[in-house]
Amino acid sequence: MTESNTKAGAESGPPILAVRDLKKHYPIKEGILRRQTGTVKAVDGVDLDVHRGDIHAIVGESGCGKSTLLETLLGLEEPTAGTVKYEGTDLDSLTAREQRALKSEVQIVFQNPESSLDPRDTVGQIISEPLHLHTDATNRQVDARVVSLLDDVGLGPEYYGRYPHELSGGQQQRVAIARAISLNPSLILLDEPTSALDVSVQSQILKLLREIKTEYDLTYVMVTHDLSVVRHFATDVSVMYLGNVIESASVTDLFDHPKHPYTQALISAVPVPDPHYDSEADITLPGSVPEPDDPPEGCRFHPRCPVAVDACSEEFPEFEEHEGNRVRCIRVEEAEKLGAPGSEDAADLKSPSTTRPAGEDR
Repeated sequence: MTESNTKAGAESGPPILAVRDLKKHYPIKEGILRRQTGTVKAVDGVDLDVHRGDIHAIVGESGCGKSTLLETLLGLEEPTAGTVKYEGTDLDSLTAREQRALKSEVQIVFQNPESSLDPRDTVGQIISEPLHLHTDATNRQVDARVVSLLDDVGLGPEYYGRYPHELSGGQQQRVAIARAISLNPSLILLDEPTSALDVSVQSQILKLLREIKTEYDLTYVMVTHDLSVVRHFATDVSVMYLGNVIESASVTDLFDHPKHPYTQALISAVPVPDPHYDSEADITLPGSVPEPDDPPEGCRFHPRCPVAVDACSEEFPEFEEHEGNRVRCIRVEEAEKLGAPGSEDAADLKSPSTTRPAGEDR
């Protein structure tokens, strides 16, 4: 593992964020009387542990529920069921005052910096707003803090009076990061923090996030569709499919030894900058992701799974440990053969009806 994504947290300690059986369902209502005709199970029974110092990435195809999960963790969406514990405290048990105080501990950086910044406010006003709302600092102290934060994110004091439309996309995201760290949080949620930026700027923002993480002793939970970013930035990964986490592991274990057949297909779709790379090793999947309002019975991946058997359609398996990876699959040994050179199973996946995993979720 490279220096940039070496784990800093104490895995043996209690998680800073613990999610158990979290669900977020949306009713489907139709007709004049708006009667409920179905349910979209955007998040449906997610378990997740994030330890202090981790950069925990959540990945998956479009519609898998990863963005909804992030919004539910932040409290932007009210969960249908399940628990979210921060530092051992169930967030549902907090009073309104305690929930406001929690905002200083947990912050978010959104995908599109332009839409997340109020165009009517200057950079100084945007960054200072949390300080005015959640601290007793004087105006002079707040101004000094804003200038210091601008310096931390690589912007000079001359940006204090500028408006968002006067900034580039990368500069806007730096302002959003400065606002997120203004209250010295412990946990920051990153919602596709670089996907709206030019490729040339993405690496600069990721480098800044690494530096900020070290300086402020932060923990990150990041939603992204870009597995290349995950491999070089994250310490841990959870893979989602149709509202469920189906595999979790350290970034090294997941990329070097993926266990779930869906994870294997995702990783095989990552572009490899090597002219000698054998593209025949790529794994493609039949069909497309089912609709979240009508998920398959049993393992939700089984209609597309190349190693599925009848039992896969009967019951959704619990997590099991497989060489460091936590996997919800009863066919792990068979799935591991897919990536083997000359595997007949892998060759069977090559057909005009197969598709590579899709990308971004929203």
